[in-house]
Amino acid sequence: MISTLFFSALTSLPLAAAAPQDSFAEQVKEYRAILDDRERESEAIALIDAFATRYAEHCARLVEIADMLDIDEGNPKVLKKEAKDIESQQEDLANLVYLAFKERKRSTEGHRRLWKGAIFALGQMGESGAELLWKVYGDKRFKKSEEVEFRVACVQQVGSTRDWAQWEELVDLLDHHEDQIIAAAATALKNYREAPGKIRLEACGKLVNFLNSYYNAASNPEDTTARQRYRMVNRPMLDALSEMAGQTFPKPLDWRKWYNDNKKNREIWSDE
Repeated sequence: MISTLFFSALTSLPLAAAAPQDSFAEQVKEYRAILDDRERESEAIALIDAFATRYAEHCARLVEIADMLDIDEGNPKVLKKEAKDIESQQEDLANLVYLAFKERKRSTEGHRRLWKGAIFALGQMGESGAELLWKVYGDKRFKKSEEVEFRVACVQQVGSTRDWAQWEELVDLLDHHEDQIIAAAATALKNYREAPGKIRLEACGKLVNFLNSYYNAASNPEDTTARQRYRMVNRPMLDALSEMAGQTFPKPLDWRKWYNDNKKNREIWSDE
């Protein structure tokens, strides 16, 4: 539920690039009215984009505040309060986007366009967006195999949030029964180049294991299912490994050897 303090708190934020409080409140009111109207999806998508832009502006302001606190510029008490307010509002912005799924439940062409726009926007909303993307991923309306494109989009956008805490959930999907989801999880992990070294080490180890497992299964010329799976997941997995390890090898066995030789190399897996 969107906090009742959300709109009043925004009036105190000195964000030069953000929309004025009254303008933003009007956007929210219009957005809710559009969702209630059951049509006008293009207008709803435009407002969702505006919410994602506002989220990005808040992120930029949080960086400014952190820098100011670091160099003892400004009133620390005021700055810390502002940062706390912004952080709570980020979750509210993500919840606004998620309303597209709560208010529009029927699978129509317009609704599907709206859902796709909302998924992309949540991918730009960090930790708050990641949590809601998993909710969309598990939504019963997208459970059928023919709706895999929505689940693929959710998984890929979880990676775009750059919320490193999601790495285990993404790695777990490397063992999924749907090839598209495996490939999506690997694609999401390509965003983990700047993740902490410990996370990259663990994720790369899992990737190497699964990549070699799928490669070995595909070596059987009669196992067409395994060969099809390997064709789909091979490239995303190789790309994810390259991004996180800073190396490039064309074959799974080469990655196995490199990882075994370098898994204790502190320089490769440092946080710097």
